[in-house]
Amino acid sequence: MSFDLFNTTESLSPRLQWMRKHGIQSKQRDDSGTVWLAYKSGTSKAATGDDELDAIINLASKLNLKLWNQ
Repeated sequence: MSFDLFNTTESLSPRLQWMRKHGIQSKQRDDSGTVWLAYKSGTSKAATGDDELDAIINLASKLNLKLWNQ
């Protein structure tokens, strides 16, 4: 017996869909704790930022990609 109130499917946010489409991943750098790293899978392209969003935007700029909200 399922306890779901509504029968819905999970959907990704526009940003996560865009990241998946372009093979972009992000993680918090272990050595600093305050710097985020965004990188394109399978390449050496990467960018950093003060937070996750800054790192992703910096990488998109470096790769000449339009952002998910443009």
